[in-house]
Amino acid sequence: MRDSREWRAAAEEALSWGEAAVATVVDVRGSAFRHEGARVFVRSAEEWRGSISGGCLEPEVALRGEELARAGAAGGPHGETRRYDLAEEDMWGLGLGCGGEVEVLIERLPRALYRRMLAAPMGGVAIRRLAPEPGPLPDPRAVGPSWWWPAPDGPLFAIPADADEEADGTAPSPTAAWAEELSRRARARWRSGESGLERLPSPEGERRFFFDVVRPPRRLVVVGAGHDSRPLVELAAQAGFAVAVVDPRRALLTRERFPSADAFHVGEPDAVLPGLGLRPEDAIVVKNHHKARDRKSLAAALGTEAGYVGQLGPRARTLGMLEELGLSPDSFGGRLRAPVGLDLGGETPEQIAVSVVAELLVWANGRTGQELRRLEGPIHGTLHGRRPA
Repeated sequence: MRDSREWRAAAEEALSWGEAAVATVVDVRGSAFRHEGARVFVRSAEEWRGSISGGCLEPEVALRGEELARAGAAGGPHGETRRYDLAEEDMWGLGLGCGGEVEVLIERLPRALYRRMLAAPMGGVAIRRLAPEPGPLPDPRAVGPSWWWPAPDGPLFAIPADADEEADGTAPSPTAAWAEELSRRARARWRSGESGLERLPSPEGERRFFFDVVRPPRRLVVVGAGHDSRPLVELAAQAGFAVAVVDPRRALLTRERFPSADAFHVGEPDAVLPGLGLRPEDAIVVKNHHKARDRKSLAAALGTEAGYVGQLGPRARTLGMLEELGLSPDSFGGRLRAPVGLDLGGETPEQIAVSVVAELLVWANGRTGQELRRLEGPIHGTLHGRRPA
């Protein structure tokens, strides 16, 4: 899942709790607010972090999570899967009526697994063995053991089901062929970027496995620390991006001005950008309000591997800078967004920030940006199972 900024903070907090549980969406049929991999960490029936719905399911799973956490601590069941029919408005008195169906794995927090997930700088795939059919799991190990495949192409580690045990760092047993099949499917899931439920043979017969893809957050580098960058940094961070701000003016790069920024880089952007190690899933927005600095920044940004390079300002201004640089606007395979943002008619810094972050989400999620009422097909997830690089 890509909203790792949100879940990482929640997971780190949950690991500091005593008794704790986690509820993870493992299967979705029809329309649902969140998709596979969404999770909520439970401290008690009244206290939780994260979300698996628009707020309708959290109280229900928090109550069950608290019960399982206490039962697990006493040697009882480790977890269970539950299916929620969101189309039935009167189900459990929740009045959902959302039209879909979700299956949720509710379990005592598997601490060893989450420690591995948080420690992997590039992310990976957590593999959970589930019961063949939804419902209570009488065997405390029925939701485990778990496995962790660290990207890219790392070894497969077995994780004990007991939440207090440490990961043993061994491959699954009893057959190497079974371990290789898990690894193969983990690689495929990693490439697609999509978490999901699969059935595959095991030495004990056909089993269901949930492949939980965990990726680091996309990075957004905002070049220019002017006052209009402040709402952009704040809104992008809220949308899940890890945001860095670059500017040669040290006095502007403060926590007071940018409380949600993850990093500050003092220096000329054309000197800083090449050293940030940006990837195709990362983005840059150039907004120095200084043509000479914008021109150098734009050249440096296009020289990185960032998959999204946005330039603030009129199209003619950007075309002029590209001409001065000897670059063609058609030579960047759609990476260049100039002017940056969607046509929302915004004029204030806050409205422009909404426009830019909206386009960033369209790009990151592989969507069209059109009105939902005109969209045919599911309104959540990526189009046609495609996730951009």
